[in-house]
Amino acid sequence: MRLNTNRRGFTLIELLVVISIIAVLAALLFPAINAAMKRADITRAKTEMNNIKTAILSYYKDYGFMPAPGRNGSQDSDYGMKQLPGNSTPDDQSIVMNILTARDTTNNPNRKVYLQIPEESLVGVDMNGDSYTPANNYFLDPWGNPYQIIMDTDADTVILFSRLQTPLQVWNIVEIIGHKVGVVSYGPPTGGNSAGSNNKASYDISRALTTFTPP
Repeated sequence: MRLNTNRRGFTLIELLVVISIIAVLAALLFPAINAAMKRADITRAKTEMNNIKTAILSYYKDYGFMPAPGRNGSQDSDYGMKQLPGNSTPDDQSIVMNILTARDTTNNPNRKVYLQIPEESLVGVDMNGDSYTPANNYFLDPWGNPYQIIMDTDADTVILFSRLQTPLQVWNIVEIIGHKVGVVSYGPPTGGNSAGSNNKASYDISRALTTFTPP
């Protein structure tokens, strides 16, 4: 009995057809995948902002004042990027993070850890081009920018963001009445969802993600 050993392979045309079909399917799926990733990053940012807010309020409950050294009893001040405009000595977000993560035991003598920062949220490049490493201890959003924090340090139940950056102006004042703590993420850049493509012109402050806590 003879076995037929002739095997017909794919022709060049058939291979090209298969490749073309795969390319079309990939083109159709890419926008959906990109949109899903963007939604996941936004959900993650909202969760992290709530975690920061909860940590600050827990600290306030334990100590009776905000984790804002030298600011309690004074006008509210933003805690954010390394280069906040309008201030030669900016209040870096790391000041707050060092307290909440118990690195700063002078302002957290109980050494209680109120917040844990995920490793991937310690490394990035913000819209100003500044780089961050774990040693800096900034809590970055999924797009590489430090979360902007404001606390009602003057106890007037009004929080005043005085240095929110926008593409059109260096800084923007936003007043929120009836709240004790606010956290802001600039959200994803308008031109895409990649932290690596950060630049100031890619952000629209009207698309920022926010979370506030009533007094």
